[in-house]
Amino acid sequence: MRETNIYELSGLETVSTSYRLFELQGAPEFSPEYYAGVSRLVRTLSRRHQAPFTSIQRGETMLLAAPEALSGDLAEHHNLARWVATLKSLGDSIEIDCSVSGDELDPIRLRFLNFMIQSPLFNHGELWQPRAGDAFYYRKPADTFDGIELFEGIAVRAVPYPGGGFGVMLDARTKLISQRAVGAYADPNFIRRLKNTSCLYRMGDIWYEIKISGANQTVSHPILFKDNQPVSLKAYLHEQARQPIPKSLIDLKGDGVVLTYRGSDSAEVKAAPAELCFPIVDTHSKRGARHQRRSIQAPHIRRSKAYRFKQRFLRDIKIGNAVLSVADQPAALKTRPIDLPELQFGSNRILYGTDRGGDRIDLRQYAKNRRTLLERADVGFFETSPLEPQCLVLPKSVMNAWGNEFVRDLTAEVKRLHPTGNYKPTVIAFDDVSATVDARSQAEAIFKLAEDGDLPPGDCAIMIHRTKGKARAQEELPALLINKLRKSYGVNAAIFHATVPGNAYRRESASDGARYVRKRDEKGRFSGYLTGAALNKILLPNAKWPFVLKDELVADIVVGIDVKHHTAALVLIAEGGRIIRHTLRLSTKNEKLPAGIVETKLVELISNEAPHLSRLTKTIAIHRDGRIWPSELKGLRAACRKLADDGHIDPAFDLNVFEVSKSAPARLRLFSVDRSAGRKPRIENPELGDWMMLTETDGYVCTTGAPLLRGGAARPLHVKQVAGDMSLQDALSDVFRLSCLTWTRPESCSRLPISLKLCDMLLMDEGTAHDEDEILHANDDTPAVSA
Repeated sequence: MRETNIYELSGLETVSTSYRLFELQGAPEFSPEYYAGVSRLVRTLSRRHQAPFTSIQRGETMLLAAPEALSGDLAEHHNLARWVATLKSLGDSIEIDCSVSGDELDPIRLRFLNFMIQSPLFNHGELWQPRAGDAFYYRKPADTFDGIELFEGIAVRAVPYPGGGFGVMLDARTKLISQRAVGAYADPNFIRRLKNTSCLYRMGDIWYEIKISGANQTVSHPILFKDNQPVSLKAYLHEQARQPIPKSLIDLKGDGVVLTYRGSDSAEVKAAPAELCFPIVDTHSKRGARHQRRSIQAPHIRRSKAYRFKQRFLRDIKIGNAVLSVADQPAALKTRPIDLPELQFGSNRILYGTDRGGDRIDLRQYAKNRRTLLERADVGFFETSPLEPQCLVLPKSVMNAWGNEFVRDLTAEVKRLHPTGNYKPTVIAFDDVSATVDARSQAEAIFKLAEDGDLPPGDCAIMIHRTKGKARAQEELPALLINKLRKSYGVNAAIFHATVPGNAYRRESASDGARYVRKRDEKGRFSGYLTGAALNKILLPNAKWPFVLKDELVADIVVGIDVKHHTAALVLIAEGGRIIRHTLRLSTKNEKLPAGIVETKLVELISNEAPHLSRLTKTIAIHRDGRIWPSELKGLRAACRKLADDGHIDPAFDLNVFEVSKSAPARLRLFSVDRSAGRKPRIENPELGDWMMLTETDGYVCTTGAPLLRGGAARPLHVKQVAGDMSLQDALSDVFRLSCLTWTRPESCSRLPISLKLCDMLLMDEGTAHDEDEILHANDDTPAVSA
């Protein structure tokens, strides 16, 4: 039996409310600024009035939905930074009946229910919430270690209930927070390093998360105005705090430093005493990474904590005169897992996903066979064409030491995996011995190779050092190298680091002199590194696909779209992975793409590949990583119309658009529950391929899970249909089958379908925000500038 973490709400027939709809006028029609402005207005009004404002979409038009009781008090005009919105009422108020579901008013029902469910939790003395919409954490830490407090909580979200109606989704969360505050007398340099990092601000009884932007005067210094009179932060906090005042506010040091931060969705600068701010420990930071395992929760623990939270805080939910009840048992899953796809390798060898009786083969054996067949000399890669000429760029210091051994080992690994590729790289060394090894010196040395013609246009893999010093510049170095080499010199670069191989060789003496040899690799770490480097830095960037789907997908063409730091990636998949093409495009927008860019790039991708397809394309599926913006949807539709007019796709084309979400305020969890007689229920992860639909357009699929997921709880992918006639079940099946193309780790599972995994790989380095001047001129002596 498989369970969800969704509990049905009953008593909804007694819950209703009234809303009024407004059209927003004044922005350029359906521009990115228009949609961003609507979202900003919804957040601003919700915060200002402490009420559940929201928006709904009709066609390409966004409508503001305002609670009827507040609609008469709304100003007619609202400044939304780049335009002024004028509200135009669309008529009388509408009655929102929460016992009904499945129509365009569902976003209003869900917003109202979420507000009413979460409001009592926000005001509960035992809980705190980092920000609106986030999880609710217990005030008492669950554990303390190494100067860190581990807080546990539950994300609470009203969602559609399978089969109709609404339920509440409960997802266990954790957060690591420093046990020690920034401190009243924190050093200015320490505060400077904390800029743009998050802290828990314990403002008396109110706790929430802030992002530090700088420092200011002391808590006793006049820092803000109230009733046109200057007021110190300490006096303001005493006035605003709930009575009796917490001791933490009474004990504030008058000469303690003040941290500044910006209010949510506004440019307003706010202030907080540094002694009440406790740094959030990011699990990706060096300190947090040491304790990341403590934040990972097994399925049975997640299930138990969600149930206990429900019993403690959600037994009865009062909404006005109505009382909602939360079911004692969660919704069960009644579908069978999606079949494993048949995969085609080299020499037309097929890996079957089912046995002769139609039953699934063992998942562990299926994954193992992917790796085994790939490494067999008589099978190997599906794509066997030779590699184009390759360069391998290494630091000079490496070449002076263990570089030749590494080149031999990497070359042997590439040839082992892809013997027909004829991999014979031209080895080039860049100068890392004439200056301090940092991001700047490495970039300058590599660019000099290209400028002098020593690094020719084409494909190359570049090894760089991880350096000490400014972390941001170090993280940006791969992005700078990839972008500048491609744009300025025609070099397609893949970047990897010297740390792991640097620890894999040792120098030993012999009668004929010293040499470097490979250390014993009992855990297989370096062998895995070589395989990963061969696959991800050489073979995959050169379109050498290890295996493909034997059978075609429901969609004739799948296009993955992702945007990161003003760079958009589009990846086209056709004929089971036999045809794959990608394109990158810079955008003026950080996450949203203008309609024109989407139209141009989609037309370019499909028109170039149409002649190579076995039949005229009719069904197109778009996988958008995260949210699809209306401007993007407009561009997709325009592109398909043009492609049909030009004869590249069927005039009766079916454009299907799906949002594929990796994260959410509350995640769906699936649990495999074994209630065999005579023993306590055994709770495990769901099986790979499990799926469920909340509605006809809203579903989930497990692309990771038992038995391949080694630790933690599975995180099903959320797939939401925005446009098209393809059934959601077919869409989930396509997403799952594409996730079985685990090219980067053939023996494991992949959370993302290859349509988005390739986007992710393209943007991992190239899409990282970087400042060329900051990296290349970071050490220049420049005069100080005062404000």
